[in-house]
Amino acid sequence: MPRSPSRRGRSPRWNRSRISALESLNDVVARISCIRVRKTVPDRAFDSADELELVDLTPADLISRLREGKVYVREQAPLALRHYFSPGNSDGLAR
Repeated sequence: MPRSPSRRGRSPRWNRSRISALESLNDVVARISCIRVRKTVPDRAFDSADELELVDLTPADLISRLREGKVYVREQAPLALRHYFSPGNSDGLAR
């Protein structure tokens, strides 16, 4: 997950993350998707944030972005679509 450098003693800024990577949601995500997220973000990163911006995509928009190579490199998209981002998982994780 990309971060920008610390700004004069302030916490680093996270540029983007999936809410499914939040450490405290790992068990919930695994129950829905049958896949355990290995690279999680500690809850304290969100708890200590000065500002959060949530971007909500519909499952159809997410699948479209995957196919266009905007989430993973285009070669990884088919595997991701068959597993973690399958329509059933995307619907379940969106709720």
